[in-house]
Amino acid sequence: MEKNRRLHLLGLMFDGIASGMMLMALPWFILKQGSNGTFLAVVTLVCTIMSFVLTPLIATAIDRYPRKRILALTQLIQLLAGSSVVIAGTVISRSHLGNDHSVSSVWVLAFCLVAFWIASDLAWATNGAFTQELYVPSEYGRISSQQEIVMQITTLSAGGMGVWLLELWSLEKFALLAASLSLVALMCFVAIRHRSFSSKQKRTPYHLQLRESTSIFRQSPRFFAFIALSCVGYPMMTYLAKLVPIYLSENQQSGEWFAWWQINYGVGAMVCGLMIVKVMNKVSHQQLMLVSMASISVLLCVMTMTLSPLSIVLVALLIGVFNATNRIARVNKLHHEVDNSVRGRVDGGMKLFSTALQSASYVVIAYLANYQLTELGFAIGALVIMLATFAMWLLRRTIIVSTSQPRFIKPAS
Repeated sequence: MEKNRRLHLLGLMFDGIASGMMLMALPWFILKQGSNGTFLAVVTLVCTIMSFVLTPLIATAIDRYPRKRILALTQLIQLLAGSSVVIAGTVISRSHLGNDHSVSSVWVLAFCLVAFWIASDLAWATNGAFTQELYVPSEYGRISSQQEIVMQITTLSAGGMGVWLLELWSLEKFALLAASLSLVALMCFVAIRHRSFSSKQKRTPYHLQLRESTSIFRQSPRFFAFIALSCVGYPMMTYLAKLVPIYLSENQQSGEWFAWWQINYGVGAMVCGLMIVKVMNKVSHQQLMLVSMASISVLLCVMTMTLSPLSIVLVALLIGVFNATNRIARVNKLHHEVDNSVRGRVDGGMKLFSTALQSASYVVIAYLANYQLTELGFAIGALVIMLATFAMWLLRRTIIVSTSQPRFIKPAS
């Protein structure tokens, strides 16, 4: 089991660095090919739509097929996508296509961006169910802590390496490194010695299993409403990640403030990863989720009232702590109370909700930026989290869950 844990964490680490670097580098190189801002926006929109539309299908597949194989498949997709960029870049550069050179390379980069986006999405969606399946309940807290630390390390290292290498390396070298890291991650996932859960999932027709998803959520609508409201924290962070740089640029502030905002947020999440196991041993998951959401709402109110670059950076540290606490508590809550055979579809439902909110938040940012009301965006964010927290508090009073009988959410009969 200890060897499986190391291989699992190493696989996640190499996957995170590879996908993180490419998802940052590919848009940059697409923009360097010429005036491709509109093209990049369309490609990003296509990725978002594909992610949203494929979520129910992917979620059902996660409950139907071995999760370890799915994780290995995501790395194979990234390996092939990265290799295609290397091969295509070499062939195009030697073929003397003239003006067609940039057109061809842009389409190759767009294909690679879609592949990495979908593969990263699939890996993220699969990991929760695989973690629940691979470990015993007593290990959930520890592995969640370690995964949080690994995720933040890979995020910070991928960002740091990417910024450093963007101007030094060609895209072919970037893609070769990403393909190599994906290959190592693939080997780590394949080397995990684990027999997937045996169930009757494959005997059920795919379309019936997909349709069963609504029955799963109907088993405990208030419980899932509580979980969904907790998920508001994720689109709020992506909302802030877009709002903060816009606000800083409008006020002629240095880009270093935003860099420190990202670093502080990552450090805060790592601090949470170091101490969360002891906290979860003393405080219930539901209480942690509620307290974390309430704390984030208070911090956003503080940010709204001050709006100085220094306060934004300092508050980001605490937001990182409480947002990670909320996420880890929610994941562990699902580990303990949702049957593993339906975990993929449960996570898929939560993702659909988060993605819809995330898309709506981008519309709000575009509207505020267009009318030069960016400062109002922080107040809107604080209000949304406050309303979500209040709704969670009301729901918590009505949810009765027997802790002696975990995994009460099971496949619909």
